[in-house]
Amino acid sequence: MTKFKDFNITGTLYKGANTHVYRAINTDDNQPVILKTTSSAHPSPHETARYSHEYHVLKTFKALGLKSVVNVIDLILH
Repeated sequence: MTKFKDFNITGTLYKGANTHVYRAINTDDNQPVILKTTSSAHPSPHETARYSHEYHVLKTFKALGLKSVVNVIDLILH
């Protein structure tokens, strides 16, 4: 199973050709989270740009006070 620093994976929600989505627990505050990542260890610049775009769009919604299902916390690029 995939490992993420500061998160314990509790389940897999989706595994596609380009994206993996996991249910996890943040070990810092014990809160449930959803992690979305590329399926590739070395994503293309296009994939990285797509994830960055999704992140910024969701952050803009949050800044405008729009209610959403997703509360975007952070974008981590390795």
